[in-house]
Amino acid sequence: MKLCDIVLEANPERDYGFRKEASRIYNKIVPHLLDYFHRNFQSLKITLGGGAIKSNVVRVDKTYDLDVFLQYSEDSSWSGIFNGHSTPPYIVVYPYNPHSKKIRGEADIKETFIHEFIHYLDWLRSNHYNANTSKLGSGTKEYYNHPAELNAYFQEGTRALEQFMNKNKQYMRYGHVWESFSNFIKFLTRKDGSYYFYYFKFTDNLDEKNAKKIQQRLYQTWEYLSKDYKRKIRDNTYHGNDKEEAEKEYQKKRKNLFSKVKRH
Repeated sequence: MKLCDIVLEANPERDYGFRKEASRIYNKIVPHLLDYFHRNFQSLKITLGGGAIKSNVVRVDKTYDLDVFLQYSEDSSWSGIFNGHSTPPYIVVYPYNPHSKKIRGEADIKETFIHEFIHYLDWLRSNHYNANTSKLGSGTKEYYNHPAELNAYFQEGTRALEQFMNKNKQYMRYGHVWESFSNFIKFLTRKDGSYYFYYFKFTDNLDEKNAKKIQQRLYQTWEYLSKDYKRKIRDNTYHGNDKEEAEKEYQKKRKNLFSKVKRH
């Protein structure tokens, strides 16, 4: 399947499954690497070219053969990259921010990993598309209009929206958002038309065709999320507090969601 077709046939339920899967893999492999990065920061810093620590996802989940690197760099303008041209493919996350001269917060690092892991899942299900979007240049219109980035940034924006709504049951306060799509768009945008959520700002760079695609995906996402949030509002129950039930529900769906994802 071509990558552009993946964007066109976007499915909110599958999108949710991919975000959750990326988060699950992060929790299994990255925190202990990040802990090692913190403890050995000075030695990684003085290594010629920037030191890196590495693991492979297959060690914790045999579904995926994917190398994961946490690398120190003072030169990279990227927070992370995915490369599908190597065997096995790999993700690099740069925890150190050369501008602030500090190690980035864990929430920021997790967002980066999820973004890159979405690239990896897209790469698996699209017959190994040309995965090196870094050549397009950070922040360029060509970069943001590439189907891989279009999808990954949309996933980030949706995840930020979910986190906002789920924190302290904010969906109770913003119940009107789920009553109509126009309310949803008003909630997402400022008076000047820009998005409140940072991760949706990529839409400022989209061409007309892709802007329409994103509007279609937003509508599908609103329909999908509104069913869940309306139920939560009705029952005044946030299933995120019942982690065991939420995990059982996800595992039932996971088999179908990832049955067609072939291991590299």
